[in-house]
Amino acid sequence: MSFARRSIATLLSTTAVSLCTPFVAQAQEAPFPTRPVRIIVPVAPGGGIDLIARVMAPKLGEALGQSVVVENRSGGAMVIGTAYAAKAVADGHTLVLNNSSLAANATLQRKLPYDTLRDLAPISLLAKQPSIVVVHPSMPVKTVGDLLRLARQRPGQISYGTGGSGTSLHLAAALLEISGKVEFLNVIYKGAGPVLTDLVGGHIQMAVVTIGPALPFVKSNRLRALAVTDSQRVPTLPDLPTVAESGLSGYEFVTWYGLSASGGTPPRVVDQLNRAVVKAVGDSEVRNNLSNQGLRTVTSTPAEFAAYIKAEVEKWARVIKLGNIQPE
Repeated sequence: MSFARRSIATLLSTTAVSLCTPFVAQAQEAPFPTRPVRIIVPVAPGGGIDLIARVMAPKLGEALGQSVVVENRSGGAMVIGTAYAAKAVADGHTLVLNNSSLAANATLQRKLPYDTLRDLAPISLLAKQPSIVVVHPSMPVKTVGDLLRLARQRPGQISYGTGGSGTSLHLAAALLEISGKVEFLNVIYKGAGPVLTDLVGGHIQMAVVTIGPALPFVKSNRLRALAVTDSQRVPTLPDLPTVAESGLSGYEFVTWYGLSASGGTPPRVVDQLNRAVVKAVGDSEVRNNLSNQGLRTVTSTPAEFAAYIKAEVEKWARVIKLGNIQPE
């Protein structure tokens, strides 16, 4: 090829690359969102997760400049809805709101249709809900220390209620058993409501339950609260110590809630969603609504939430194995 022809070819090639580059950049930086964003709630309408999604959705939509709709896909101990979101197109338009069960299911459920740490893209924590250790007033204990000492004297005799194997009520009490090196008697019910009913009636002796439903019974002295399971005291019961303050250093149990996208969602989209979530959760209306339900709002970076989920998976794997907890 002559020098002139080579020069023309080089010029044409360079021009073609320069013309294509803006289009490649535009494709890589496609706008988001371009249509309504869905929050998959993996439980039936009416529960705590559903409440958080519906309180937050309007403000999240405002922050994103696009409508946000809540879609319930319940079943399989939250696995069905989570799997649906994990397998959705990874463009940020399909999100899933999970709670602590996401971490416990990684060990409890034998064959998950998704990888908990790989197939979801964590966006942010949203809220935490502490529980309290409560006993029937006839119990001769006033602190968690008293309870553990009595349990050592009566191994396997102090009964507590749960909503079934591997539920939050069960895991919270199992962690108390393992941390305190004691053994309680697990009595299974169909949910937290029947547990509280039988505890107030004196048919069982203790339970670890979320604060909201138990608070009226505590204030009317029909139940005695021993400690809060969070790492910090709660405003509704400021004089109630934490379990850690009561002698079990490092004990913490909260039901946490967080939002994730499908695994493989572009980092810039995840970051945009994170900023929108932080803005929505920081809104006074959202914060007050969730606070009235006994929830403490909290946000995080995507990296912090990913590390938190990993730590929770490892924590509950240890508890489930040490407690020999089997799925129902």
